[in-house]
Amino acid sequence: MPQGKQDGFTLESIAKDLTKLGGEPVHYRGYTHETCDYWKIVTDSSLLVNDADEDLCFELVSPVLQNENGLVSLRKIMNNIRRLGVATNASCSFHVHVDAECNSEIGSLEGLKRISQCFVSLENAFDMLVGLSWDLRSTEEGRRANSNEFCRSNRL
Repeated sequence: MPQGKQDGFTLESIAKDLTKLGGEPVHYRGYTHETCDYWKIVTDSSLLVNDADEDLCFELVSPVLQNENGLVSLRKIMNNIRRLGVATNASCSFHVHVDAECNSEIGSLEGLKRISQCFVSLENAFDMLVGLSWDLRSTEEGRRANSNEFCRSNRL
């Protein structure tokens, strides 16, 4: 969050403010990989701040999201993030974990191929989810997915 420290924000207060905005409960959890049934704010050392003295840096992790209700939950939380004034930079990304257990709908090689093809075809739309801070020095280098060390484009 740009100038979040200067403005008196903490990761705990951001979680509380997101919860107050409605729709989805959000909790600050520090550094953890536990799966929760609520949205959580965690620390993430792969994210970079523009100003270490002023900016707050965090990862917002969803609970398991399923079907249309999951998309509604994502839409609500993203709208609330915008309302708080949270901004992103090139270290930000959007990632999705997919259930690929043997008995799941995509638990086969063909199923994984289908989901991968769908993601690649929608990659630009996913890029749009991570903010407006494009670095447009060139068409390919300016893509956010190519600016993030941990999240490169899936296109060949």
